[in-house]
Amino acid sequence: LLAPLVNGVATVLAATVVDPTAAMITDQALRGVRGEEDVKLMVMYLALTRLLGTMLAQVLFLPAAEAIYLVARLIV
Repeated sequence: LLAPLVNGVATVLAATVVDPTAAMITDQALRGVRGEEDVKLMVMYLALTRLLGTMLAQVLFLPAAEAIYLVARLIV
């Protein structure tokens, strides 16, 4: 029930925050305002944060599932 909401929020944030910033950095590197190293660092940080986010989600998954289970038992 909450998965579509979480995915929707993530999609909106990616489209409004991450993508424009990445496009701006890439465009500046193509025009020579920034170095190619900035683009490489950006890609590395994007990949690293995606990996860390996935790992954090795995750590939080079982405790969150337990909390949802307990709340559901209280309601029902």
